[in-house]
Amino acid sequence: MTSSESHSGPYVSQRLFGAVYLLEPEYSREEIARDVKNMAESGFNLITLWPVANSWLVEDPAAFVFDDTLRFLDLCHSHGMKVLMQLIGQNPAQEYAPDCLLRDELLIRSSPHNLYVNYNHPEVRQMVLRYFDACVGALKDHPAVFGWDLFNETNFRNEGKHATACYQAWLEKRYGTIGKLNGRWQRRLGSFGQVDPEWRLMCYSAWSSLLPAVEYETFQAANLTEICREWCAYVRRLDPGHPVIIDGTAAQLLQPSLTERNTDEFDMAGVCDIYGGTFYPKSWGMALGNKPWELMLYYGIPRAAAERAGKPYFISELQTHTQSLLTPGSEISPQELRLFIWGALAAGGDAIQLWRWRPFLRGCQSSGRGLTSLDGVPGERAHEVAAIVKSLQRHAARLEGSRPVPPDVRILLGYRSRLFFDAFRYWGPSAQPAAVCGWHRVFTALGVAVEAGSIEHLDEEYLKTPVIVLPALISLDEEQVRWLEAYVRNGGCLVADARLNAVDSWGNVRKEGPPGCILSKVFGVVETDVGPASTFRWEEVELDASFMTQRVRVSPGAKVLAADPLAFPMVISHRYSLGQTLYFACMPGMEWKENPPAGLAELLRSHLPLAAEHVVKKPESTIVRWHRGPEGEIAYVMNFGTGDALVQFAPRGGCSARELMSGDDVPSEGLSVPPAGVRLVEWRAGT
Repeated sequence: MTSSESHSGPYVSQRLFGAVYLLEPEYSREEIARDVKNMAESGFNLITLWPVANSWLVEDPAAFVFDDTLRFLDLCHSHGMKVLMQLIGQNPAQEYAPDCLLRDELLIRSSPHNLYVNYNHPEVRQMVLRYFDACVGALKDHPAVFGWDLFNETNFRNEGKHATACYQAWLEKRYGTIGKLNGRWQRRLGSFGQVDPEWRLMCYSAWSSLLPAVEYETFQAANLTEICREWCAYVRRLDPGHPVIIDGTAAQLLQPSLTERNTDEFDMAGVCDIYGGTFYPKSWGMALGNKPWELMLYYGIPRAAAERAGKPYFISELQTHTQSLLTPGSEISPQELRLFIWGALAAGGDAIQLWRWRPFLRGCQSSGRGLTSLDGVPGERAHEVAAIVKSLQRHAARLEGSRPVPPDVRILLGYRSRLFFDAFRYWGPSAQPAAVCGWHRVFTALGVAVEAGSIEHLDEEYLKTPVIVLPALISLDEEQVRWLEAYVRNGGCLVADARLNAVDSWGNVRKEGPPGCILSKVFGVVETDVGPASTFRWEEVELDASFMTQRVRVSPGAKVLAADPLAFPMVISHRYSLGQTLYFACMPGMEWKENPPAGLAELLRSHLPLAAEHVVKKPESTIVRWHRGPEGEIAYVMNFGTGDALVQFAPRGGCSARELMSGDDVPSEGLSVPPAGVRLVEWRAGT
């Protein structure tokens, strides 16, 4: 990313906290004034507003007016609150695409998630820019404006003629000549204009190469990123004084499919000034309150994307209550909301925006969401949120200067490698996310600082990570391979699953055997065959390998730590120059996502160079996240369990631990945390 693509202003000098507020035509001026007052009295300092244009006030359905929006901004300003203007994301008809302007050729009728307007069509592009002109021109000078939430829940998939033309141009830029494409794809095309995405999954195409399908999905993500890049640049030109924000539908790399939303978060975070995500831990069948280790990964992937891009990280939407009128199981108690909010803060959120202040009045989410009753009176969840904000304000000097510590363990993901994994599985629901979740769960159980990262965005900061894990990364490019070799050579500890680097970034197998010439030397193994599901014992721990096993030849100097009943090596350690490696001839994270065996976390600890001061004895349902500031470290401790949790921290010579909220010293026998309890532990010099 060039400097011209990023705004230079400081956006986050204090913790930003608030909710999304939807202007509704049914709300009277008195109601809106009351709502703004209640939000201010809850301690909020940032409100996200949608819709920005007031369609209910226009006579011409194609016009944009902002009278109610300006009145809302005036109210927020009078209470000392800033407003984030949400431009695109919820309903195109209320935003850039009034129904009266649409024609069939501008629509994509098969597009999911209600994004039915074709951003690749030049007329739609002009609609969007016209909308930006109107909104930014009318509102940018108001003192309450914080910035522009340019695209909320980014997603776009286009398989029409305009997308095909863009795809063909993208391929030409990528390959240079049709001869190079033919060589890689095993085709006999005469020009890029003859590439037809329709046959990418046909047997005669997929049999020869996975590239027609993988490249098309790569393009869909790149297309969305470039659209957002253009929009961000356009709004910056209109208003260089306020930041632009892009929000992903967070943690797409954990979803069963990448082909619906197409958001490559690590690329997307580079085009905006602030990167955000939207989070619904108890919607659409998710119950992440019962899997808090997975909740933290859910928060952590977009945070890793923001961190890698050097951008602030916003929780742009966080579920407050039930999904809709008839969605049992999606309701959220005040205690659950407390844990979800503190978890988001512990994950590194610079801002929290709750979805939403008042429940829906209409539509498929009628009566859903919201911190208030239907008539806008604050309820028990609003009172819980106000108490959290008071705690943040009380300890602002200590908390706002602290950020998540550099990780002890970084789990690397890859968008393109994931596409190859899914292509080999015929694009069904992917098993690869389970491999990621399983590894994350085991390290979270130890309490150590574990974060996500991107194999496609390796940098100097990653080199400082003591332990890096490569879960089910079956495809790497040559630059990534060389980086990983240098990481271990210079003292890093690298952990990998079976079939690492089995194919290169063009989908060609490593005919010398995975993990390839260079990484075989690093890990001390080379694949000789593939085996069936199995079980094995590693020291005293019984492990399953129900997905697949890999038969490997072990190099001299490597040590077999575990083998299956047929004596095939399953866990291999190796010293390489100044570093070390641990190789699994299976994909164990897939098992550990749901059923990590007893003793596994401690076993891994004994073989990996993990920071002793971050290892915590605790129930698995209690989450610990580490932050560091000018005065030392703070542990966020959150008990998602149903009983009291005893949390025992490693002793630190010359330091004593104090619970920040109460001011009490942490007893030597450990800290007791009640169900749904949150504790902040800090260390200070002296005894």
